[in-house]
Amino acid sequence: MSDLQQIGEGLEAVLRRLGLPAPGSADRLVDDWAQLAGEPWAGHAVPVRLHRGELLLEVADGAAASLLRYQVGALLERLEEALGARLADRVRLRVRNEKKSP
Repeated sequence: MSDLQQIGEGLEAVLRRLGLPAPGSADRLVDDWAQLAGEPWAGHAVPVRLHRGELLLEVADGAAASLLRYQVGALLERLEEALGARLADRVRLRVRNEKKSP
């Protein structure tokens, strides 16, 4: 085992004890969004950014935002369970800006 592997394993253990996500969790969130989030999230929202504890999700329209707004707590719990740590403390929904053609 190399020194880097030992450091990586130790870092992951420390992060877990602190309740922080493991390195690569944000990548996994994007790559495996449909499986991690489940429905109705997977069909209506996509992760855009994770910054300072806020997960920004983009939705197609206001109707989708209304549908999802009251399910944020369940989404955060599901992601925490799947990733082994809380990745975000809050979720912000942003309606996709569809530029109209001239």
